[in-house]
Amino acid sequence: MAYSLTTLNRKTIYFLVSKIPKLIFKHKSNKTFNNTIKRLLQEFSYVEPAHDALVRGWEKLLAWKQKEEESLLLQRRLIPAADEWKIQQQIRFLWNANPRLDLLKKVLKSDDNWLNKVETEFVQRSLQRRRNNRRGLIISVSGVILILSGLTFFSFAKVRELEKASEQFEIDSIKVLGEFPINIALNITDDKDPPIPGDIKALNEPPWTPLLKHNNKVFAMSRKYHKGKVLAIAHDGILTKRDNSGFMFVVLNFLNGINGNKQVLISKSHCEFVTLNEKQSYSLAKNIKKSSYEIEDISAPINSTKLKEANILIIGNAWGNLENDELEAIEQFVSKGGKLLAVGLGWSWKKYSDQPNKAPNGGNCNQKGQDKTKISTYPMNKLLEQFGARFESSWINL
Repeated sequence: MAYSLTTLNRKTIYFLVSKIPKLIFKHKSNKTFNNTIKRLLQEFSYVEPAHDALVRGWEKLLAWKQKEEESLLLQRRLIPAADEWKIQQQIRFLWNANPRLDLLKKVLKSDDNWLNKVETEFVQRSLQRRRNNRRGLIISVSGVILILSGLTFFSFAKVRELEKASEQFEIDSIKVLGEFPINIALNITDDKDPPIPGDIKALNEPPWTPLLKHNNKVFAMSRKYHKGKVLAIAHDGILTKRDNSGFMFVVLNFLNGINGNKQVLISKSHCEFVTLNEKQSYSLAKNIKKSSYEIEDISAPINSTKLKEANILIIGNAWGNLENDELEAIEQFVSKGGKLLAVGLGWSWKKYSDQPNKAPNGGNCNQKGQDKTKISTYPMNKLLEQFGARFESSWINL
């Protein structure tokens, strides 16, 4: 018997052909020859049986094997698993998470159920365990949804309450700032050379709120800008005066609000009059830390990475140019919720910016494109005009 692909081949065997008399082959044309060959082939040929029953049923066995192969593999895996569960009697041995469980479920409900008692119980327990797990998951998810719904309502109410408190805090802070006279904000005494405050103008008035003013000239004003806030003050002395901690405390809290972090950055590398490194600024860090804030400097170039952890940025009267990328980074910082304290003095820049001995860093500044006759080229105005305001070249006579 021979087997080829999926079909059965039965071999026919011939014996004794070599015993045919050689004389007969000499008469190939004779009728006797032909008849003799036929008789010999019939007499000496036979079909190789090789277990007749197996031969007759082989094709059926192949078809059955192909049809039931998946079932056979499933049985081989199921038997040891069911036996181990029966011995251990522990949930972890069930097949509730096994993808083959759906196949066993079909077997369990079919007329051709080949499961024995142990296997049947094993499958039933596995199915029950899976149902319990799914039911528990649904209950858990439903509970989480209900809790989150409650929390969402609660959170929304709290957020709204916080927003109202923040709005009220800002209103109160504006009132407090407005109570400071300019000479108190600058800590002006009977000095022989008192600081001369500058003037700020809003290019678009509605967004800006004047905070401190004298004779219709504005010394300090603020505005909201998208999610952030800008405070402009027209003299850098508010940052450097030794006994100015009270005013700085109100300014910082006004900018920070009731829920902001207390990280402050102050710029350097643009010929700023006020940095952490300047001698006249020794009281700045002290006053800020006294208000429970942390302050660090930020060097050029100012970018979003350096601004990432800060809540308040201070630019302390820069006479060196801020690059376009830096201006854009600051605008984005404020737009996303940051606070900017821009301190400038337009009249001083107009009068002294071309005198190196009057400029910070010995006048070693990038002042390309600046023209003292055009106040719009003042670096602090390049910054502030993004937000709709400008430091003027005039001053306030107190």
